[in-house]
Amino acid sequence: VHKGLNLTALLLTLIAVILAINNVEASRQFTENHHIVGLTMAIVVSLQVTSGFLRHIKRDVWNIVHRITGVILLSMGVWQLQDGLKMIDATQLVPWYWLYFSLFIIAVLTAKVYQRYYQRKQEEVQVLEEDNISLGTGVVAICSTKEVQELPQDEEKDKPSEIEIS
Repeated sequence: VHKGLNLTALLLTLIAVILAINNVEASRQFTENHHIVGLTMAIVVSLQVTSGFLRHIKRDVWNIVHRITGVILLSMGVWQLQDGLKMIDATQLVPWYWLYFSLFIIAVLTAKVYQRYYQRKQEEVQVLEEDNISLGTGVVAICSTKEVQELPQDEEKDKPSEIEIS
């Protein structure tokens, strides 16, 4: 999923840069911060996606750089969108953009909290399973009382009985 989204971001970024260059007069190209940030983002997104296929190189360092670069790109994209709305005189849409962005952040944070909760539940189950396995023969089974058949009547009281579980 992550690689697919990164490739989609790269494709959309490159399309946006190509459309922008084709629709802006040559004399005005790269004269404003919006243009420069857009080109910078296209280059960094290209490097980010390419580095995703090269992550076997010093994995710990790569993870840190990849995450920081991702956060920087996301921040640049947030600024870039609202700046673009202002450039095309769509300032009435800027508050709606921030509302949409806020809802998006809430959705992402909610998903992250759910993911952590689910992950912890899985870890708890794994620990319980490992504890049961480590007890070895001490754990016969966990079952309801309906699953246990009646104990056989032993004539000798001192002789232990066997429990048959169905």
